Amino acid sequence: MQKASKAASADTDEDDACMSRTCIVRRNKKPGEYRWISCDSCSDWRHVVCTDIDKNVTDEQLENMAWLCVFCKQDVDQNVSNENFSREYVQKS
Repeated sequence: MQKASKAASADTDEDDACMSRTCIVRRNKKPGEYRWISCDSCSDWRHVVCTDIDKNVTDEQLENMAWLCVFCKQDVDQNVSNENFSREYVQKS
């Protein structure tokens, strides 16, 4: 599989490294060609079918979209929550 760009398509076999804990491809043991996407923050790769991305997204949209894996999304949400808490605390003091 070529992983030089943000999105890729490749045959999937047991050696593929989808970082999804709930990898649908691995769980269903369905080798074949699957589209991949990398997280904009950590650069881990996942099958598109193992993400929250609409299955009807085109390859061009996939290549150009901003996408974060669930772990990086949680980090961003936590940082925003902490930042908002800090602002509220400072304003109340």
